[in-house]
Amino acid sequence: MKRKAIYPTKIIIFENLLPLQIIFIGFLEKIIEHKTLGMVALRKMRQSRSLKILVRSKGVLVTMPLMASFEEALRFLEQREAWAQQALQKVRARIERGNTKF
Repeated sequence: MKRKAIYPTKIIIFENLLPLQIIFIGFLEKIIEHKTLGMVALRKMRQSRSLKILVRSKGVLVTMPLMASFEEALRFLEQREAWAQQALQKVRARIERGNTKF
């Protein structure tokens, strides 16, 4: 039977931190407020082999391997910010029309 490891977490809120506002910091996850994309979760996952961006109705999720750094994930997100913005607009448009599965 597998047991889930419990990692220490702390909540940090910074005022006027540009361009990102860090909302939550954990050992394997950071949640930030991005200047154009809104809520973005950066999550380290054991199953991940590469960096990947998922766009959902609640926000954007960037998954990464355990050995990747959060700074590397932020650079990856900045490189693909235009694509993520376009995908987020499509998801929001589908939600407004009411034909969505999320």
